[in-house]
Amino acid sequence: MLPIYVYGSGLRSTALQPANRGSLAAGLHLSRHITADGQSWLTMEMVPMPDGPLVVQHDRSWIVLIFGLIITGAAVTYIQSSRSHAFRMMRVNQKASDLAQMDALTGLANRRAFMERLGAAFAAGRRGAEPFAVLYFDLDHFKDVNDTLGHAAGDELLQQVAARVLRAVRGNDVVARFGGDEFAILQSDVADLAAAGTLAAKIRKIVAESYSIEGNEVHISASIGISRYTPDVAKPDAMMIQADLALYRAKADGRNCVRFHSAELDREVTERVIITDELRGAVERNELELYYQPQVEIRSGRIAGMEALLRWNHPTRGQIPPAVFIPIAERSGEIQPLGQWVFDAACRQLQLWQNEGIAPEIVGVNFSALQFKGSVDVDHDVAASLDKWGIAPGKIEIELTESVLMEITQQQSDRFERLRRRGVRIAIDDFGTGYSSLNYLANYPINRIKIAQELVFGVDTDSRSATVVRAAIRLAHELGIEIIAEGVETEGQEQFLLSAGCELGQGYYFSEPVNAERATALLRAGGIKPLHRSPRLVETSAA
Repeated sequence: MLPIYVYGSGLRSTALQPANRGSLAAGLHLSRHITADGQSWLTMEMVPMPDGPLVVQHDRSWIVLIFGLIITGAAVTYIQSSRSHAFRMMRVNQKASDLAQMDALTGLANRRAFMERLGAAFAAGRRGAEPFAVLYFDLDHFKDVNDTLGHAAGDELLQQVAARVLRAVRGNDVVARFGGDEFAILQSDVADLAAAGTLAAKIRKIVAESYSIEGNEVHISASIGISRYTPDVAKPDAMMIQADLALYRAKADGRNCVRFHSAELDREVTERVIITDELRGAVERNELELYYQPQVEIRSGRIAGMEALLRWNHPTRGQIPPAVFIPIAERSGEIQPLGQWVFDAACRQLQLWQNEGIAPEIVGVNFSALQFKGSVDVDHDVAASLDKWGIAPGKIEIELTESVLMEITQQQSDRFERLRRRGVRIAIDDFGTGYSSLNYLANYPINRIKIAQELVFGVDTDSRSATVVRAAIRLAHELGIEIIAEGVETEGQEQFLLSAGCELGQGYYFSEPVNAERATALLRAGGIKPLHRSPRLVETSAA
């Protein structure tokens, strides 16, 4: 039997045997104490055994062992948890790294990943590896898809294009989306340009195949620029610049085509950089000048208006036409201050004519879409110049091409409306060569249509041109819109326009663009007798 140990009790001493001190169990001694009032209690204590170690040391060993096992288990658990956490962090970091180099919409490589691969290929090329090529392309008129079908349809189109291109390249080629509708391909092992040209032709073909998006059949094309690695290329960025220049040439040549970078393009970009730099100081150096081309009442020869045309009198190159430097100004961002200078100078000249009492009814000034994009307060800028020179808003006519009108009414319609509410006249320039959407004539209060010189040129020799021009004149009359024919060059064209009901004309048949002094002399004369000379193209490009 196991003994029972009692530390204290309320038994009276008379019921107990005299205090006895002895061993009740191995290593455990019991002592009984009796107080003066007859109460008793028992105490226990551990004492050394005569033939063994202390029992308390044995118990402590077990306690240490148990605690050691607990600590070891905790440590093992912590290590395992730390390893799991580390693996999770590695997976998360890898995923984040992958996402940082991936285009979220298409799943292709992004610009950063492409440039890293291009840098590696460039370094390998320096060590003697096979040459490679960069194909840089975008989708022609992709913006029209977004505008007509919505951005969701545009995103789906980009995804389908990406999938097609991936199927067209080899496994060791890199396809990337740079943003928007811009894509790039790093084509490896390009022994000659024919290989790059073959791939480009394949890309053009598959991109041009029809797409089914949200129940709509969509057709689109691609313009492609190609640059190939050669030892004289300075760095990867230089290759991308070459490819971009080639793409720009493909766009300028009518889109939906392939162009290679060449030494000629290098010369062009060098020239463009020089002109851009020189153009920035042209205003301060008083090198810019406005010329004016009369707008004439065909039947009487009376000057009804003037169109302001910008010229750049370069100190060493001579007079540079706007067709050369206006596109450069647009690409470099100089078009906004340049356009503001043109408008202000036209208002200043109109004030001088008003003071002399010979001002024409209207002065036309060309505006580009970038002027609207570049300034959120374009109407305030226009109003400031009108107020500064004391010009009534109805005396100024802003000329916009159909493509520019479409763009600003969709993206900057508020600015367009504010400008119109100020009373400034609006004319559609080069009518018949752009989108020619009758929707603009119905929904926007256009003051005047200017029939493009390309159509006017053939009215007395081509029946189709004559039919189109007659239809435009009739439509304008039905809508109560003024109409003027541009590029009038011959007496035959003049007679046709009169018979068709067009009252105003502009072109070399009446007068070439002239400087302000000569324009003033024409206004003083009050009219123009037609100049019977060989046909020349009218210049209507301005900021």
